[in-house]
Amino acid sequence: TTMFRHCCSRLRSAFILSCPPWLSVFLLCTASLLSTELKCTRGMQVTSTSPQTIQKAEGESVTLGCTYTLSPLDTGELDIEWSVVSPDTTQKDQMLMSYTGGTKYVHGDHALAKGLSFAARDPSVGDASLSISLLSPAHSATYQCKVKKSPGVDMHKVSLVVMARPSVPKCWVEGGELVGEAVSLHCKSAKGSTPLKYTWRRGSAGPIPAAATQS
Repeated sequence: TTMFRHCCSRLRSAFILSCPPWLSVFLLCTASLLSTELKCTRGMQVTSTSPQTIQKAEGESVTLGCTYTLSPLDTGELDIEWSVVSPDTTQKDQMLMSYTGGTKYVHGDHALAKGLSFAARDPSVGDASLSISLLSPAHSATYQCKVKKSPGVDMHKVSLVVMARPSVPKCWVEGGELVGEAVSLHCKSAKGSTPLKYTWRRGSAGPIPAAATQS
């Protein structure tokens, strides 16, 4: 056993002595590259406590949540973008608001840009949520929040559905000219997001007859 260890020791010494300088450099570089590749860190994360789809009535306001956590490796300039996702994948998304270099920007002069603002006074502290006031059906869309701080980047999408309020219904009567004949009462709103729910009640003389049906 002692002789075997001695031989192995001599072989290792011979290999080291006979190793050319360029091979030593190659081995060191390879070790360094392998060490770099094994390094990993948790990247930027964009999160939201809001539901994936939000329903609101026309005239209300809403806040689309978008909070983010940076990685220690994210050292570039912070860039926040809110845009409307195009339903046509061949078309560009429509930019609404952005924050870069410490400045807020509103893009475009279209209906969607009205009433937009960042929910936080300073979006650079981890909250890039978007507030929209005086909602209209035109605001119904899928919105995307994108946060970039090189090399980190992440995004979050949320769908907003704005329900139009129904107009005053128009009502009319059909049939029932004679006692004992069937009568039909109709009501219909010209405007309003479907499905609309109509509720009937009798103004006087007791409740609606039990035989009455609503379609």
